Amino acid sequence: MSHPHCRQIQASVHDYLDGELPASNAEIVSEHLQFCPDCAYLVQFESAVRARVRECCSADAAPPELRVRILTRITQVVTQVRVTYRERPDDVER
Repeated sequence: MSHPHCRQIQASVHDYLDGELPASNAEIVSEHLQFCPDCAYLVQFESAVRARVRECCSADAAPPELRVRILTRITQVVTQVRVTYRERPDDVER
């Protein structure tokens, strides 16, 4: 890590790639990637992995029975889980 805030940037990589960061935070990450080869490599690597998974798995559809089993199990688990909400700060430091 070549920059003091690389950990924060790297923790945001998945949200960044998913387009889930607020615009101001996405801009900060984009700017950081321009001068930090370590973080830029991580983003490139994660993007390549995602592309490969899409390429390998996009033609395969789950059987309807599996879909029903998964949704049933999720419903069962959700009713048993207690979620604790912890607010995440919106600002990523440079």
